[in-house]
Amino acid sequence: MAALRISLNEVCGPKHVLVGMNYLNSCRAISMVVGTGVGGLLAQPAVHYPSVFSATGLFGRYPFLLPNLVGASCALVIMVLVIIYLPETKDYATIAAKRAFLQEQQLQQEQQEHTSDGVSNGCSEAMANGTNTNRTNRDEPPPSSPTGTSDVDEKGEEEEIGIFGRHGLLVTPHVKTLLTLGCVVQALQIGFEEAYPLFALSTPDVGGLGWNTFQIGKVLVMTGLFMACFQLLLLPPLIKVVGITNWQRVGFVVGALAFIAIPSVRLLSWNYPSLFSASVAANTFASCGLAAVTLAMSVGSTTLVPSRMRGKLGGLYNMAESLGRFLGPAGFAITYAWSVSPSSSAAGFDWVNFRFVFWVSAVLLALCAVLAWPTLTAENLMQGEVEDAVSASITPHSSGSSPRLGLGRVFFRNKNEQPDADVHIEDSLLSRVEIVKRETDMV
Repeated sequence: MAALRISLNEVCGPKHVLVGMNYLNSCRAISMVVGTGVGGLLAQPAVHYPSVFSATGLFGRYPFLLPNLVGASCALVIMVLVIIYLPETKDYATIAAKRAFLQEQQLQQEQQEHTSDGVSNGCSEAMANGTNTNRTNRDEPPPSSPTGTSDVDEKGEEEEIGIFGRHGLLVTPHVKTLLTLGCVVQALQIGFEEAYPLFALSTPDVGGLGWNTFQIGKVLVMTGLFMACFQLLLLPPLIKVVGITNWQRVGFVVGALAFIAIPSVRLLSWNYPSLFSASVAANTFASCGLAAVTLAMSVGSTTLVPSRMRGKLGGLYNMAESLGRFLGPAGFAITYAWSVSPSSSAAGFDWVNFRFVFWVSAVLLALCAVLAWPTLTAENLMQGEVEDAVSASITPHSSGSSPRLGLGRVFFRNKNEQPDADVHIEDSLLSRVEIVKRETDMV
């Protein structure tokens, strides 16, 4: 997922990354419907399809081999498609071009210092000073570093950004907040997927619904269908109007309210159809609320930092999500089992009941909202794209093009900054090596 998010941002660019990330996260809702259905239909084929599969054959001895083979085949097909259609985004040619430019510049300086012709020295110095003066008057940085600061060290190698340290990734603003929120929200999401079936399976005397696995499965399938339709059809145009920041905040509020409403669905129903509808609605609102929060954080995991740091941030964010997926199921299952067991009442916690785990989820989501409200704004989430746009931009009097493909025009600006019609970033089809060579020839 980390590689997919980073590749999606490189392919879509900052203008379409939000909608693209929504489609990527929509695959989770679709997999809830398609994946579980395919796995259930293909499991134990000798039992379900005795006319096709023999009970003494390979699939009879290994009843769960067929769905795993189908999954492995899909993975192989996807690997081939990735190799063919998804290019590598790490551009080694940029580093080589920078090294060549610095070496050429160093050789020119040595030739100027060791020349014995005074007239030539004077002309060379005058030309050099004139070139620097013209560049200063145009406010144009050297082509080796569009921002005026070199991204390469004295040896001509690109500076490596570490995770720890004074200038490491973790000291970048809002990175720690993003990692913390990713871990907690993933724990809530997968923990809810664990706690709701337990709640629905529990007997009514402890506050559960007393449903069987087939009834619970229908609720989850309907929830997946509604989520898939909403995220694929309604969310893309809606999020363009609402905005990522407002949509994230709405997700926090809706998710917290849904967590509180889920254990109280019996108060809103009087028969099984109404109880089923209330359960599907509550589950859909909870899942959509968590999906809205996850969408904003997924975008932030690729746009919060400049492109040179996205690989490390994507790996750390994926690790934080994995930690949440590890802690969520066990923590929620143990908490729910303890809340409905007589041991909790015997220990003096009479106020603990089947609602406890859902209330805790609502409180944790509210704390996440407080933490994310001032930090994960649209301006902060797109800070990395702004820095890339500034570092790749060309000044008004320069005829260069952006070395970053597919970036488009600069539209992430400061609120107090007046837009400049002349300053823009062109979508260039030239490679970065050709651009650096062209700028070198111009100098």
